[in-house]
Amino acid sequence: MGAGDIGSFLIVMPEGENAYWVDHANGGPKWGSFVAVDLVRQVESSYRVLTGRENRAIGGLSMGAHGALQLALNFPGTFSAVGARSLVLRRFGNAPDYFGNAAEYAKRDPMQLVKAKKDVAKSLALWVDIGTLDPWEPLARQFDGELNALGIGHRWNEYPGGHSAAYWGANLADYLRFYDAAFNPRLSAAAASD
Repeated sequence: MGAGDIGSFLIVMPEGENAYWVDHANGGPKWGSFVAVDLVRQVESSYRVLTGRENRAIGGLSMGAHGALQLALNFPGTFSAVGARSLVLRRFGNAPDYFGNAAEYAKRDPMQLVKAKKDVAKSLALWVDIGTLDPWEPLARQFDGELNALGIGHRWNEYPGGHSAAYWGANLADYLRFYDAAFNPRLSAAAASD
């Protein structure tokens, strides 16, 4: 941003504990609603930012990537772009208890949500990345295949590395360029054709 390589945008990084950014089943904490409703409202009332879905994106890494995907799908009027770095997808048998029973789990699982909310998924600028040595790579690759089978456009990126800070730092510039292109599609298309 400082060098002018990408446009300016505000990055907000709230703490989410180890809660996957989902509204917990059975009356538990509402982490998803906190981010998609309360935090959005707080940011837009506290900072000079452009409002509206087209001016908001969500992203995360690891469990935050899972959270970002399910939030973008469960709150369709809130975000226009979603980035999932080092995507961690939990299957029903190994999901935390707060994902609930199978029916509740389906409301929190990106793999099932893209099927149930295909039109919402197609409306998003979508980025997914994973390291070649990441233990979560097989499920991330399966998610990529699911998106392809459903005809949901997305950027799939597989880079060398594992589930680590070194991996995340090495590919940060590409990730930020994705958001710049999502916020400025006409400018990005013009730059690509130059």
